[in-house]
Amino acid sequence: MSATTYWSLLPGLLVFGTGLAVVLTVNDPVSLDMVPVQHHGQASGVSATAEQFGGALGIAIFYLVFHATYVDRFVSNVSKSSLADLSDAQVERFRRDIQDAEQTGLHPDTFDPALNAYLDAARDGSYFGYTVVFTLLSGLAIAAVIVMARLVRRPEPAPGGDDATGSP
Repeated sequence: MSATTYWSLLPGLLVFGTGLAVVLTVNDPVSLDMVPVQHHGQASGVSATAEQFGGALGIAIFYLVFHATYVDRFVSNVSKSSLADLSDAQVERFRRDIQDAEQTGLHPDTFDPALNAYLDAARDGSYFGYTVVFTLLSGLAIAAVIVMARLVRRPEPAPGGDDATGSP
């Protein structure tokens, strides 16, 4: 990956990191502010469990979407081109070469020359898959902001001047 590629990724990574920091730093206080002090331990446990489960489930679902759109686009690109369909052995070799490239970087000159022509179709499929996933994630984030703006409210003070957290 070239230095110019890193610079083109930097704005998105900064927005992602900022958003993640905002969500994670307010998640625990908001969930704890909504319950009495004597239940903070349980609320914290439920919040942490939901955060971990939601993260794992989200990664699994969005990887499934990425993979399905990537494979579909790759197959479509190969079908529309003058490239021949790959044999099972060639598919396995191409998959292995792509996986190796994840560790060392993509160097087309190290690929089997017969498979090199398929790299453009794979790159386009990958870009398309990421575009679909990031678009879905953006839509989900916008929907979440709207839902949170409507649902998250400061707790009503309890009678006698104490709020729901038990502080005076």
